[in-house]
Amino acid sequence: MKKLVALVLTMLMLVAVFTSMASAASKPIKIKFAYMPPELTPEECVETTIAYTFRDYLEEHFPDRFQVEIYPSGQLGSFAETYAGNSDGSIEISLVNVFYR
Repeated sequence: MKKLVALVLTMLMLVAVFTSMASAASKPIKIKFAYMPPELTPEECVETTIAYTFRDYLEEHFPDRFQVEIYPSGQLGSFAETYAGNSDGSIEISLVNVFYR
């Protein structure tokens, strides 16, 4: 639960950054949100919950300012490709679980 709260707070900080960059008269800012697990119901997959909660929050609080495109199941590539997309700016947000053994 703490991880979920931390992730949502991080996303809200990103929203603040994007909001400060956008003017009221500009086109909606497109945000690509990628995650690795398949798109399951929110009860089955925390990543799905986070992605849709983020999108719904933006639509509710900033209508017509953001367009969040959600890409589950690694549609934008493997972990390495998604990381590279974050680095070069082609993917704005990615959510990847990293397990340590």
